[in-house]
Amino acid sequence: MRRLPLIACHLCFVLILCGGASHAVEPVPLTSTGHAKSGLTFRDAETLAFAEEISGQQLALMQLSLSTGEVSRIFPEEKNVQFGLAFSPDRQHMAYIKSVGNLNLRLVIRQLESGAEAEFGEGGFSGTQNPCFTPDSQRLLYAYPVDGRQHIWSCNLKCEDRKRVVDSVGINNWPTCTPDGLLVFGSSRDGNFEIYSQPLAGGDARRLTYSPFQDIRPRVSPDGSQIAFTSARDGNYDIYVMATDGTDVRRVTRNPERDDHPAWHPDGRLAYVAEQGGAFEIVLVEVPAGTQP
Repeated sequence: MRRLPLIACHLCFVLILCGGASHAVEPVPLTSTGHAKSGLTFRDAETLAFAEEISGQQLALMQLSLSTGEVSRIFPEEKNVQFGLAFSPDRQHMAYIKSVGNLNLRLVIRQLESGAEAEFGEGGFSGTQNPCFTPDSQRLLYAYPVDGRQHIWSCNLKCEDRKRVVDSVGINNWPTCTPDGLLVFGSSRDGNFEIYSQPLAGGDARRLTYSPFQDIRPRVSPDGSQIAFTSARDGNYDIYVMATDGTDVRRVTRNPERDDHPAWHPDGRLAYVAEQGGAFEIVLVEVPAGTQP
């Protein structure tokens, strides 16, 4: 296990408020390994989970205590690649993706108390991606390609009763939900990755972003009022935040290298992976205030 000091960040990022006003803040660094990281998610206010490259191209699931800085592997004995971690809102289940061989990615749903697992996967280079539990914790959303297109599907907690939730041309990915059942996701249906929403119960999709460059990896805030996402709209990948209806867009980071993989802390701060000098670290930052109540 590694113990990392939670010290003030030496590199300052600029937060840009809507309307042009700006101010500087100091993000708090949470890691110091430099290794590639992805798939950030908070298990609770104390614990951040993520995937990290630990040797060669092996990805392992990690957990970080925010109070002590201690980092440890979730499955210390696991030899397979693991990534794409999600926790159910009731904290009874977790889901993740694991590789069990060449061209074989498996979706795993694990009951946290008993350790019982259910799996789904039919092979293929893309496989299942980016699991996310529904607000009632009873089903799991995930991206999966069929017939040359990538859809968003749902299944029950036994990886059964699979249903297509989002069906369109192009690639649909990164499902995330508001507490009241609005599904937010990324899609290339209009020729470029943008962010869309639609009722989880069914209905038409609504386009939320209009950018000449990619808007990807949306994440809904715990209270359902905001969406964090990664965008290259200003020529470089940075973190942005907007209201759930697509208004009140605010730029959160300004980094000459890449900022990506945003995740909301329960108190409304954002964690993300910041690239600096070719090293990748997780930092935690306050979100600029919006114009909406």
